[in-house]
Amino acid sequence: ATYARALTDIQQRQGRVPPGLYGDYGFLLYLRGDYPGAIAAFEREKALFVESTALMDRLIGRVRERQGAAPPPGGVPAPTPPY
Repeated sequence: ATYARALTDIQQRQGRVPPGLYGDYGFLLYLRGDYPGAIAAFEREKALFVESTALMDRLIGRVRERQGAAPPPGGVPAPTPPY
């Protein structure tokens, strides 16, 4: 929630968020298990900064792979980077 607030504040003050911030936010959401939120943040990064398209598409693909995987019976798996 704090990171999302910071993104909103930056966007309101400067009119534009620096490259990489939505990508970072997406990674944090991924680590928390919020896969739809991570994908949305990666998509936003890609829309704002087309040069990040290849990396964001790769991360989105990895998150979607993880999304389809069932968690182990003992509970939530330890987070691993999507790359």
